Amino acid sequence: MRGETEKMMKATVTTYQKGQLLSGLYFFVQCKGENSGRPLRQPIANCWVVTVEHAEDLDRYYYLSYALWLAGGFKVYLRGSVVPFLVIHEYKACMSKAECATQAEAQRFTESVENVSRFEVQLQQLRHHLVELQQAKRRSLAYLLRL
Repeated sequence: MRGETEKMMKATVTTYQKGQLLSGLYFFVQCKGENSGRPLRQPIANCWVVTVEHAEDLDRYYYLSYALWLAGGFKVYLRGSVVPFLVIHEYKACMSKAECATQAEAQRFTESVENVSRFEVQLQQLRHHLVELQQAKRRSLAYLLRL
């Protein structure tokens, strides 16, 4: 991986280095492993940082990367036999191509991003409820064992 910087339409993708001070609007992208291309809110050891100037671009690029990762769009670009990895210039090219494709359907893509955002909130709520149910189940069984 090189620390090169290349512009997509309105985003800059660079290699993230632990302890790097970041400013502005950004998200991270996993670049090694089976989940290469997955966008992240927090950095991990092997990731890139995608920086944008506007909040609407942040959501658009985050969810564009998320959609490509979820649909397996980065799988064809993975290299490596033991630990698969994604090369930064192929990530940029794939994102640029996907961005051009979604520009023709900009309104539908925006609506899809809003839907996915709502789904993510609902998933978080469901995960929270599942944890609460597991805890209630444990308490109930623990109470029975005390009898």
